[in-house]
Amino acid sequence: MRILELKQQMRLQCNTIVDLQESIYNLNCDVEEQRQKSDELQQNLVDTETRLKASVEQYRQEVEQQKKLVVEQQKIVQGLTKSKYNQDFVLDMGFVVTAFYVVNMSLVHYPLQLFTSFFKKKQQRGMTVPAAFGVFPATHCLLVFLVFYLQAIKLILGLLFVQYTRQRAAQFGFHNQVGTWYQYASNIGSNVFTAAASRATTMVSTSSISLPSSLSLSLSKILPPSPKPTPTPPEPDQGSDSDRK
Repeated sequence: MRILELKQQMRLQCNTIVDLQESIYNLNCDVEEQRQKSDELQQNLVDTETRLKASVEQYRQEVEQQKKLVVEQQKIVQGLTKSKYNQDFVLDMGFVVTAFYVVNMSLVHYPLQLFTSFFKKKQQRGMTVPAAFGVFPATHCLLVFLVFYLQAIKLILGLLFVQYTRQRAAQFGFHNQVGTWYQYASNIGSNVFTAAASRATTMVSTSSISLPSSLSLSLSKILPPSPKPTPTPPEPDQGSDSDRK
C-alpha cells in the first residue's frame, strides 16, 4: 500500500511538473510575443519620428519658399504701386499745365477781361465805389478787387478742369487714383529738403571757413591795438670809460 501511495504521489508530481513546464513554455511564448510586439512598436515609433522630422523639414522648406514668394510679391506690388503713382503724377501735372494753358486762353481770358474793363470804364466815367475801411482810395480798391476777382475765377476754373479731367481719366482707366495732392506736395518737399541739405553739407565740407573783410575790419575797430614793444637803452661801454680816465 505504501508503494502504491508513493507511485500515486510521483504521478501527481510528474503531472504537476508537466503542467509547470507547459506553463513556463506558455509564459515564454507570451514573453516572446510581447517582445516582438514591443520591437514592432519601437520600430513604428522610430518610423513615425523619421516621417515626422521629414514632414517638419518639408513644411519648413515650404514656409521658407512661401516667405520668399511673399517678399517677391511685395516687391512686385510695390513696383506696380510706384509705377501707378508715377503715372498718376505725370497725368496730374499734365492736367495742371493744361488747365493753366486753358484758363489763359483767349476764349476764357477775353470775356473776363471784358468784364473787368467794363468796371474800369464805369469807374473812369465817374461811378463811385466806397473805399475799403477808409484805408485805400476807391480807385485802388476797385483795381485790386478786379485783379483778385479775375485770378480767383481762373483758379476756380482751373481746379474744376483738373477735377473733371482726372475723373474722366479714371473712368477710362488711365488714372489709377493712387497719388494724391498731399502725397505729391510731401514728396516734392522732402526731395527738395534732402537735396538742399546734401548741397549745404557738400558746400560746408568743401569750403574753408574764413571771416569776411567787413567783419575783420569791424573787429579791428572794436578791439584795442596791441601795445608796441618799448626800446631798451644801450649798455655803456666799459672800455671807453677807462680810456677817458
